[in-house]
Amino acid sequence: RELFRRAGVSALLYKEFLAPMLQVILFAPGEQLSAAAALDALYFFALQHQESFDVKWCRGAVGERLLRPLAAAVEERGGAVMGSRFVREVASAPGGPGCGDRERYRVTVSVPGGGEEVYTADAVVLAVGVPAAQRIVAASPLLADQPQFAGFNSLSAIDVLAMRLWLDDKVELATPSNVLVGFDPGAGGTLFDLNALQDEYACEPGSVLEFD
Repeated sequence: RELFRRAGVSALLYKEFLAPMLQVILFAPGEQLSAAAALDALYFFALQHQESFDVKWCRGAVGERLLRPLAAAVEERGGAVMGSRFVREVASAPGGPGCGDRERYRVTVSVPGGGEEVYTADAVVLAVGVPAAQRIVAASPLLADQPQFAGFNSLSAIDVLAMRLWLDDKVELATPSNVLVGFDPGAGGTLFDLNALQDEYACEPGSVLEFD
């Protein structure tokens, strides 16, 4: 807010346009964002790539069109995709080096039913969100002792809820894509009319709405 005030932005423009846009793009009120993050988001979406702000919907179920083909491609190349498993710890693996002279790793994961499995790997990629990365690092002394991972504790995360509603009747919205702000100081979201945006819901007798 202070950044825009100093730049000559009126309070009304900030309240009605900039604050809602930042809250929806970055999932946080403007007061909680750094100047760099706010300017970068506005430059990318409002100036450089306005078309990127429009939601692009998958034609069909995401699992069928994207995730299953991706898993099949991994398996065709000798890999394995194992679901319902959560990493408990990443540790050093005894028994010698991995690729070249690099250390190997032991990854312990939980499995359905309360058991656990252990895998040995030449490399581990933390392709998880901030809360999950924080939990893994906290449970892994090997990672917690390294500055680049210890810094994860200083990162903040925001809870995001996605909900889809099937209504008995049709609800006519002025536009198929909508921004929701102002009802709570720390919350914002989007509302989509999937009957108008996705082919699979076009003929539904009632409205199908998605809130993010």
